[in-house]
Amino acid sequence: MRAALFAALLLSLWSAAQAQRTKSVLPPIPDDYFLRDSTPLNVEPVTDEDNRYSDTIGPEGGQLITLDAAGNTYTLMVPKGALGFPEQLSMTPLSDLKGMPFKKGLNVGVQLEPEGTFFIKPVELEIAFAKPPDLNSITPFDYTGKGQDFTSTSLERKPGHFVFVLNHFSGVGFGNSTEAERVAELVRQPVRAEERINKLAQEQLQPLHNRAVQADALGQPIPEEDQDAAVEAMSRAIEAYKTEVLVPLHDAAIQSCTAGTLYIQTVLGLDRQIQLTGGGLDGAEAPANAKAAFADKPVPSIMTLVGVIMYGDKTTPDAPTPSAAAQTLMQRLLETPKKEADGQNERTIVEKVNLKCLDEEAQVCNRTGDLFRLVLWRVGAARSAALGFGRDSMNGATGQLKGQTKAEAENADPTAYLDKPYEAALKNCAHFELQLHSSLTQKGKSAVNVMMVAADGKTDYGAHLDAILPLEINSVGAFGLPGELPNGKDKLAYTAYHLNDVSHGDVALFKNDSGTQGTTSDCTTQGSGTTPGQLVATLVPMFKPDPDAHDDPDPSRDDPAPSMDGLSPLEKRDLIRKRAVRRILAHTPKVGLLAPPRVLDLEKTVLNIDVGQPAEHTQSNCKDQGGDRSTWLETWNDYWKKKGTKTGPVFINPSVSLGEATSAPGWSLNPWYDPTASAKAAPRTFPLKFSVDVPKHEDPGGGNSFDETWHIDITVVHTPQGSAP
Repeated sequence: MRAALFAALLLSLWSAAQAQRTKSVLPPIPDDYFLRDSTPLNVEPVTDEDNRYSDTIGPEGGQLITLDAAGNTYTLMVPKGALGFPEQLSMTPLSDLKGMPFKKGLNVGVQLEPEGTFFIKPVELEIAFAKPPDLNSITPFDYTGKGQDFTSTSLERKPGHFVFVLNHFSGVGFGNSTEAERVAELVRQPVRAEERINKLAQEQLQPLHNRAVQADALGQPIPEEDQDAAVEAMSRAIEAYKTEVLVPLHDAAIQSCTAGTLYIQTVLGLDRQIQLTGGGLDGAEAPANAKAAFADKPVPSIMTLVGVIMYGDKTTPDAPTPSAAAQTLMQRLLETPKKEADGQNERTIVEKVNLKCLDEEAQVCNRTGDLFRLVLWRVGAARSAALGFGRDSMNGATGQLKGQTKAEAENADPTAYLDKPYEAALKNCAHFELQLHSSLTQKGKSAVNVMMVAADGKTDYGAHLDAILPLEINSVGAFGLPGELPNGKDKLAYTAYHLNDVSHGDVALFKNDSGTQGTTSDCTTQGSGTTPGQLVATLVPMFKPDPDAHDDPDPSRDDPAPSMDGLSPLEKRDLIRKRAVRRILAHTPKVGLLAPPRVLDLEKTVLNIDVGQPAEHTQSNCKDQGGDRSTWLETWNDYWKKKGTKTGPVFINPSVSLGEATSAPGWSLNPWYDPTASAKAAPRTFPLKFSVDVPKHEDPGGGNSFDETWHIDITVVHTPQGSAP
């Protein structure tokens, strides 16, 4: 929730927490204010699952509402364009929050999930109390994840309602606190730079606001020095935000997808705030405008001051268009380049970050085979550009590239520059290989002595089949998968085959004076050759979030404040900024290489395979024998059919009935999935391997015995080509 969004900072200044009365002359910010170590406070939320409410909300926006057992109402309002894709969101009231720094514990609270969900536009969580609370005995709070980094916060207050402005999910609420506990929590140093800036502004603005309220109640004018101090406090907070949050993120933006994405999201929040206020930033006039607004209104709201300082005196929310000065600010933050003499644009920071993220996602895909994560990233990049940025901020003041008309520029895809490197990355990653090794051996003897028939025979059969096949990838063509990929067709060849059947039979027909009359036959059958099967195979690789993946702990916890002895001012500044970035990124949803890779969904990852009709040719001196046969194919079909009826992970393609199972069926296999097996023992990534030996022995007596061994090895390997673009 507390990502480095400028809008979040501005909104957080709406209602500062209580603080002690101070002088109007503001003290200087200590040099080490943003380097001081802080021990995070972790809490343990207990959720009220009976009142959990979930719903799917998409780009059109929507809201979720739930009540807790005490009748308090929680309303989450998601504006249009806040989400790029439909997402199932959940709100679960808290029944307790263990480990709070307040003896009387929790008043109200809610857990918001999925944790870390980022919103392109800020969302609002409104809490309506069933009974009006004592405002002097409650303190708003938030935390990340499942209770990490508990911090008191600030929010917008409306009559009977309290609104948290969020840009990504975690947990929020109110604790029952005494004045001493609230002050102690305010004094406790926050972990992250944004929160330190917020608390610094709270400490300095609240006394000024309190005195303004008192002056208004007494009908007195607001002291001139308080007006100057308010402007100074706001300006210092904004400047600190730029220096300690925006500048470090900007410097790291093209080096890391996570840092770059966070920087863009931060600027998006600023862009959103500009659109809402409709004002323009003019550094020369801002202090005077703010001072005038402070003097004109007996009790000016802090948000009014923020809007005036940042955007001039146009703070009405229905003003539709940012001023030229505001657009200039956005272009400067986004590094929108000016057009060169030939009309061509250089890369903006948005484009640089997207290309960096594409490179990192391609590396993840090459390591894991997770094609769909790469595909979803590309679709999300296009969606975010459509929702979050206009072409003015992407392509310059007019949005037109060389050779484009204005209409063409308006209809152009602002992420078209990603097409070629994305197609190359997807083509490189979308290579998988099937390795199939199988054998069947049969040995036996038989003896028959029934009435006038006596026969005996021996059989010795062996077949070995092998194939290495580049797999066709199924179900991603709709997302623009390049066509220059394997079609999943090759031969399933016999690498060894032999057959030796020998039989002798006597049949007594009748008796006469010459004795028993009958017939005798001797028969031999041998293998004479094979014909490969036409192997066809496609793969549907599916992935899911890793249930064991956790966000990295705050690296600054094990990173004590460095010594500044002997360092130049530039070296000190560089060290401070690098540490600030580590602190910020520690509590930010990770993307690219820093995001935990997904793991294979074995239940849904399917290998569609058709082994064709491999044929085994024979030669025989028996008139009633001979022709083609395929003992191996019969055994293959029998094995998978039996396995499918027992465990369910194997099924025959719908176009082929089980009655035709001996004639070139198509099989959908995921034999590596075992619902009874331990999740920890299951493979999490490629290669996928399945190997089994199925022995069979029959000894019915009477001189008959038969031994068979069926062996199969199926391996699916990810074989990326080239390297990430």
